[in-house]
Amino acid sequence: MAKLAFLSLFVASFLASFTAASETSPRPLRQTELLALVAGNALPENIVNEIRSRGVAFRMDDSFRGQLTTAGATPSILAALDAAKAPAKVPAEDKPDPALLQHIAAAGKLMKDKHFDEAADELTATLKGNFEKFEIGFVMGELLRRQDRCAEAAAVYAEVLRQNPDFPEAHTKLSFVLYCSGDGEDALREAKAALLLAPRNAEAHKNAGLALHLLGKPDAALAEYQEALRIKPDYDAVRYDIALVLYSKRDLDGAIAEYKKAIALNPDLVDARYNLAIILNEQGQLDAALQQYREAKRRAPGRFDIRMNLGNVLFAKGMYPEAMSEYRELTAMYPDTTMALNALAATLYATRDFQGAEKEYRKAAAVDPTDPKTFLGLGLVYEYQNKPNLGAALEQYRRAKELDANSPEASRDVGRVLLSQRKVSEALKELQEAVTLGPSSADTHDLYAQALMLSGDANAAITEFKESLGLDPKQVSVMLELAAALEKKGDWAAALNEYHQAAIAADIAAAPRQPGVGYRTYDAAHQYKEAQERFNQQLAALRKAGKSAEAARLETSIRNQQSAANAAQTLDSLMLSASQAFDERRFDDSERDYKKALAIAEKLQRHDIRTVTALNRLGQLAVFRHDSPGGSSLRAPTKSRGRSLWAEQRRNGRVAQIPGHERHDYERLCGRREVSEPRPRSQQETLWGKQCTLYGSASYFWRHVCLCGSL
Repeated sequence: MAKLAFLSLFVASFLASFTAASETSPRPLRQTELLALVAGNALPENIVNEIRSRGVAFRMDDSFRGQLTTAGATPSILAALDAAKAPAKVPAEDKPDPALLQHIAAAGKLMKDKHFDEAADELTATLKGNFEKFEIGFVMGELLRRQDRCAEAAAVYAEVLRQNPDFPEAHTKLSFVLYCSGDGEDALREAKAALLLAPRNAEAHKNAGLALHLLGKPDAALAEYQEALRIKPDYDAVRYDIALVLYSKRDLDGAIAEYKKAIALNPDLVDARYNLAIILNEQGQLDAALQQYREAKRRAPGRFDIRMNLGNVLFAKGMYPEAMSEYRELTAMYPDTTMALNALAATLYATRDFQGAEKEYRKAAAVDPTDPKTFLGLGLVYEYQNKPNLGAALEQYRRAKELDANSPEASRDVGRVLLSQRKVSEALKELQEAVTLGPSSADTHDLYAQALMLSGDANAAITEFKESLGLDPKQVSVMLELAAALEKKGDWAAALNEYHQAAIAADIAAAPRQPGVGYRTYDAAHQYKEAQERFNQQLAALRKAGKSAEAARLETSIRNQQSAANAAQTLDSLMLSASQAFDERRFDDSERDYKKALAIAEKLQRHDIRTVTALNRLGQLAVFRHDSPGGSSLRAPTKSRGRSLWAEQRRNGRVAQIPGHERHDYERLCGRREVSEPRPRSQQETLWGKQCTLYGSASYFWRHVCLCGSL
């Protein structure tokens, strides 16, 4: 704190004394000015341009070369100096103070090594008896910028420019610190001022892009970044900034590609690795995210956010021992952070170390007694341990709700305990509130459905079970609950289908598992078998009661449903194989499979969009094979059938649910719009839940010609 106060006084004294400084001539470069550009972190390409355009006012020697190297001069800068023509005689006014050069070089090195207090000491010594406050100010601005003291840095750069308005690097640096302060308009103005003085200033283009992005103009920002890359193709910071813009536009694949380019240019760009890992995690690529977090940790082992997210990915992958180790190190480094303490407690809970979990949650509560997440976790520990007496868990959940009345998790957890205690009316109230506050939680919808079942409202419960499965289709337990609800309602066809789907899902979920980690089993196949037995008993009971006709109808409905399910799977398979055959120009195979698919689709459901697709493709095949009569005979019913489908689907409200590329065919075939230009499409599109390779825009153009007649 004392050092910060001292540096503030230093800045103030610098600004006050600047009025006595002499304005420096823009030509040629003096030793002090060149060294200040290097220590002040000017872009090496900009420094090289300055050397080439302005020349130098000194003779190069080993001592000054060493000082430049100490301050961080790149080989390109030293090479430009070696090529520069030295003056025959150095004027006395251009000869620097040797001590000043030494202080600036030392300050540059200390800043790069992040020894900011020592760098400030070096710059303090330069203020006494020197007229080169212009150069000192430029280096001081960089020192303040590196400490995120952007407002003070802006004041220093502004004073430098007041004394020398034609200093492009000061405009460039001022632009960046204004951007960091959230002042987009002034940042853009300073970047443009720098470009007027030095049009090939890649850093100024970068800063203009940053300002434009801040001002909500991402496309204009991208244009500035592309110009920066044209000048400096290996500009890793610009690749990083492009990735930020693309992420803001939700172009995740584009952002990933740019982050990878930035990392290839600069493997130590930790923020690029960190942001890349976040996107990979968002896309479910946990292994790739884990790799980036580990690389980021290796380069910045003390960064809390990197270590925290690394632990979170390990936890998500079920790698609990490694996650626990990460969280323990993090809590040792940051003992007063509830986030890390809660994460460690959650990992201990996941490994059934309830005593350890309670201990860590208690530590977190002591650090911050206002964090509701701590009490939610503590309640979970009590709930699992004290099933006969859930009062302690309920107390913690209600405390969390008091701290955050809008927490859907708190309402859900209170409702779950009340449901366990068979306090159905109270549970319904809490769970309904939880669904309202957090409608995207599959677990909450499931709990609410269970409460509705206990209250006797089976129809509403079935709706909530379906809502839960819509949010997370892989929940075997919810499938079984829905099946039981449907069975209780007497809807045997739907119930048996749901039991069957649960058995299939449970079988798929039986993947390799982490040793030492508990997993819930459902015995779904056994429950499906028992449901079939109960159904057979129901049929027998109906026949015994003289209701043979009703039993026959029920049995037929089940058989028809199973047959339809099998037919739908066959139809999807034929549509996929036909599309692939067309793509590979195996037209005979494609036509055969599309015709088979068409026959099934027409029997399966009159108004099935796959009927339109099959007819559409068969019409294309006729044209591609130059079979005009066949093409005509196929196209005519397609239009008529398409309009019928449109009307029917519109009545049923189903049009919006058609996949994008199918809906495009659907609307066009039904006469809703005409397209006369080729529409680009991706090579991979989803066709009824299947991934298939589709043909490109050239054949799509032909589709318009043969089916729309709009050219």
